[in-house]
Amino acid sequence: MEARITISGLGAGIPGTSFGVNLISGAYIEVRGSKGEKSRVYGIQDTLSIGNDSSTVGFSHVQTNWMYINPKNYNLFSMDSLGNTVGEINVAGTLIGSGDVDVKLETINTHGESSTLLDLKSIKTDSGFQLAATKVRGKVKFFSTTGKK
Repeated sequence: MEARITISGLGAGIPGTSFGVNLISGAYIEVRGSKGEKSRVYGIQDTLSIGNDSSTVGFSHVQTNWMYINPKNYNLFSMDSLGNTVGEINVAGTLIGSGDVDVKLETINTHGESSTLLDLKSIKTDSGFQLAATKVRGKVKFFSTTGKK
């Protein structure tokens, strides 16, 4: 399986602290079996929040290249397990145009316990701008299925 993350944010946050003022942050998670197959698209959005749930430094927009998903995590990316849960995506790394970022995707249950779906380092991205990190926490919603097949 493969996944691609697109994340954008506007606000002020200090990475590694509990301080952040988020105007708007959002992310798309695209998941597909392999190249050429249909993608399932999920989204997370957070607006007007204070604290550490969502943050960025200034403005950011990053889209990763397609990332490999370990087969043992395949069932974690099903519509039943990912849709309508609370998720948190953190994309870290300074980026102007293209470069590498670290990506972490977790789900959080009603007891506050988190399960890591992705924790990948040095993921290539061909487009984006970010000073430090962008994080979005919110309800994961299923949007659509796109592509061929």
